[in-house]
Amino acid sequence: MKKLMLAVAVLLVMVFALCACAPAEQAASPAAESADAASAGSEGGAAADQTDGKKLKFCFAVKNLTNPYFLEEARGVEETCKELGIEIDVQATNKDTEIDKQIQILDNFLSQKPDAIIAAPLSSTAIVPFIQRCNEAGVPFVNIDTAADETEMENMGAESVTCVITDNYAAGEECAKALIEALDGKGKIAVLEGTAGAQTAEERKSGFLSVMEKDGSGIEIVASQPANYNRNEGYTVFQSILAAHPDITGLFAANDEMALGAISAIEEAGMTGKISVVGINFAADAQEAIKEGKMLGSVNQDPYTLGKLGVEKAYAYLQGEEVDDLYMTPSVMMYQDDIK
Repeated sequence: MKKLMLAVAVLLVMVFALCACAPAEQAASPAAESADAASAGSEGGAAADQTDGKKLKFCFAVKNLTNPYFLEEARGVEETCKELGIEIDVQATNKDTEIDKQIQILDNFLSQKPDAIIAAPLSSTAIVPFIQRCNEAGVPFVNIDTAADETEMENMGAESVTCVITDNYAAGEECAKALIEALDGKGKIAVLEGTAGAQTAEERKSGFLSVMEKDGSGIEIVASQPANYNRNEGYTVFQSILAAHPDITGLFAANDEMALGAISAIEEAGMTGKISVVGINFAADAQEAIKEGKMLGSVNQDPYTLGKLGVEKAYAYLQGEEVDDLYMTPSVMMYQDDIK
């Protein structure tokens, strides 16, 4: 009998214990669900949600806002910032040679202490001291379009979050291949170079010459002059070249603006269709010239994506995500058949 009573007592104690625990578990459950929901909701949210309610601000220094290429690059930055809820300030110089002015613009950005600065440098060396100033101020710097000089970066101990560029050397190679094929490996050609000393200009020219030396032994380069990536200068420079060398059958212009200027000179000389012209950037006006048979082709470097990636990588870095040191977009020659 005593054993039976003891068993009943133990059973009652267990029942009471279970009843006492149940409300605590039920009360904790909604709180746990709420925490899980908040955690899930924070992933992939707007910028403000990721920075304790602070709205992010980025600054972007683009080379100029007259060249269609850089207008597209700026559009990529602005539209991506809008999608992510980021405030953006875009400023530019008027000419590719205004290096000091661009640094002034960048220093003004830095004084505002934005969450990130993105820049397409006019000079791969002059930008390095500024990047170092960003490092000292704790402001992330993202390098797009033109890479900062690696040796200078190492010497000064400067670091960028990442570098988003296009393969300019490959762009030059593609232009050489297109001309060699179009001219059956023989003839006389001219080169319109970009801004003297600019990294993009040097890389495009080097890529072009490397293929010419290897596969274009039957082609003679009779003139190679800078036209500073400008349409008007492309016109005047090529007009002079054409007057001196009327037997030219091909032209490599280091960007479409110069190519389009040269095409105007070709039209005035009554030589449309007699000179194969290739350029770089695949700008809208160049596409029209290709459609009309005035231009052989242009290398597509997708400036919009450069701007877009610059913003996305800066944003990812601020969210604590791992970002690679380098992102490179491809360079592809586009012909008449590639245009819809």
